[in-house]
Amino acid sequence: MFPTNSSSNGQKDVRVQGQSSNLSSSCRHDFGMTSLPKNLMGNDTINDSQDHEAMELYSRAKAKQEEILYLREQIALASVRESQLLNEKYGLEKKFSELRMALDEKQSEAIMSASNELARRKGDLEENLRLVNELKDTENDRYIFMSSMLGLLAEYGIFPRVANASSLTNNVKHLHDQLEMKIRTSHYIDGKHDEAVDARSRDVQASLHLRAESLQLNHEMHQQANIGSHFEISSNIDRSGCKIDELFMLA
Repeated sequence: MFPTNSSSNGQKDVRVQGQSSNLSSSCRHDFGMTSLPKNLMGNDTINDSQDHEAMELYSRAKAKQEEILYLREQIALASVRESQLLNEKYGLEKKFSELRMALDEKQSEAIMSASNELARRKGDLEENLRLVNELKDTENDRYIFMSSMLGLLAEYGIFPRVANASSLTNNVKHLHDQLEMKIRTSHYIDGKHDEAVDARSRDVQASLHLRAESLQLNHEMHQQANIGSHFEISSNIDRSGCKIDELFMLA
């Protein structure tokens, strides 16, 4: 918009300058034409050669003036064109500066985005490495657990066809059921055995008690028998002693 206005103003200035120049030249031409006859009429000594030279000089001067006007017009147009070019240059420089700023901003955004992407990828790599280490630990734990389970099943004569989680689970469950059944059976047998032992111990205690009572009764009877025999022996001794005394007395 600014270059167009400047060009129109320059053209107006050129037109005004051209009109003023044409006016001055026409005035001078009229003055020369009016003064020339007066000089010719007032001075008869001027000849035709002088008139011819004056006309030639006048035509040359007019041509020079026209050339000057043309050059001025060209200079004005050139200045207008120069101002237009300068305005276009300033506009292009402004656009270039804006584009440069936009490019720098885009480059900064691209660098920032690339940095964020690198940071994200670094985080992903670290997370993947951590997961790989955890997976290794889990695999080691799984291997140890599987080995221990297979060893435990082998102790009880169980050998799974396939060493996977489902097979191990089923075999361990089956072993658990078997052991639980054995424990229940063992508890039942132990209970029956304890009852039998208790009954046997009660029978033994009863027999021992009866034997002790019989022994005590026999002992008492034996004591009574001993006491009776002692009385008989003492009475017999007393009788025999009396008989001996009687014999001594008779003698």
